[in-house]
Amino acid sequence: MDMNVIDEKNPSKVAGTFASEATAKAAQEKLIQQGHFKAADIKIVRPNDADISIKIEPKDSGIAKTLVNSHIVFGTAGLAIGLIIAFLLIMIGPEMFKSSPLLVYFALGFVGSLLGLMLAGGISLRPDQDPLITDTVEASTHNQWSVVVQIDSDEANERAQAIMKETAESVTHTL
Repeated sequence: MDMNVIDEKNPSKVAGTFASEATAKAAQEKLIQQGHFKAADIKIVRPNDADISIKIEPKDSGIAKTLVNSHIVFGTAGLAIGLIIAFLLIMIGPEMFKSSPLLVYFALGFVGSLLGLMLAGGISLRPDQDPLITDTVEASTHNQWSVVVQIDSDEANERAQAIMKETAESVTHTL
């Protein structure tokens, strides 16, 4: 993932669930004061919040870039791997591969590209965010408050978790 495939400004998130508005706002202030996070990167999700999806996943042009970059990188890598395997099979494999080299290149290049594009789709879906989204939505529907912090580094991720764990009922984070 550090291959410049994920091109979002803040690709990671930390969310804490709180019993009241006061504890959520106190955690927000602590994140700003002690954690040195920007207020714009911290969102409070209230019970039954109508804007929950925007607060969890703010609009970011980097998401589109991630989709494009991951598909280009992994589709091309899959094609290259498929063609390398085809070359090896034609050079040292059974006679049936040697008799139809173009067909072997086409078939394995296609399969390699397809597998690479499927992997890119999996990365683009960001399955690491599912637990955070689920916990935040459940908290909102159960009259709890959540604080969601957009994170740009592993160090900031750990710092946000440590600050929220002091008062939050639960803390969830993405990779």
